[in-house]
Amino acid sequence: SIVYRTQPQSLDDLQARIQDAFNQLPQEIIDRAIDCYQRRLERCIDVDGRNVEQAYSDEGNFL
Repeated sequence: SIVYRTQPQSLDDLQARIQDAFNQLPQEIIDRAIDCYQRRLERCIDVDGRNVEQAYSDEGNFL
C-alpha cells in the first residue's frame, strides 16, 4: 500500500518506492520473513521438491 499510494511514474520511481518501503520495515519483520523462508526451503528439501503446500495439506499441516 505504501508503494502504490499513487501511481508510480516510471520503473525507476517504482523501484525507489519499493526500496523506501523496505527500508521502513522494522528489523523484526525482516528477520521473521527470513526465518520463514529458510523453513520453507528446508521443507522443500524434506518433500523432495514436491509442491510444499500440497505436502503440508497431505499431512494436515499448513504454512
